[in-house]
Amino acid sequence: MDSAPFLFMIRDTSTGRILFIGRLNDPSER
Repeated sequence: MDSAPFLFMIRDTSTGRILFIGRLNDPSER
């Protein structure tokens, strides 16, 4: 396994509910 990818999360501030979780790969890998 390589280094951990960039993780990002979109969360509703009022309810604290997680709306979206995504992953961004490091552009320097390619």
